[in-house]
Amino acid sequence: MPIAKRDIVEMLLVRGDHQRAIRADDELPELVYADLHGRLLWDLGLEPAQLERDLAHTGRRFAHRPLQRRSFAGRS
Repeated sequence: MPIAKRDIVEMLLVRGDHQRAIRADDELPELVYADLHGRLLWDLGLEPAQLERDLAHTGRRFAHRPLQRRSFAGRS
């Protein structure tokens, strides 16, 4: 099951691990597969199987939410 890079980055940020979040954003592909990218995940201090369980358990609470466009009537 692929994991969105943004989910991993946001999870690291929520944990307060900003340096690893920056590394994850720089080094991981947009879609991360635990079996293919396990070494990179380990290097970031993440255990691949646990990461998948954590994200599945939280219902992907870190999933990307589309931006809501707001119109500002009367503004130029």
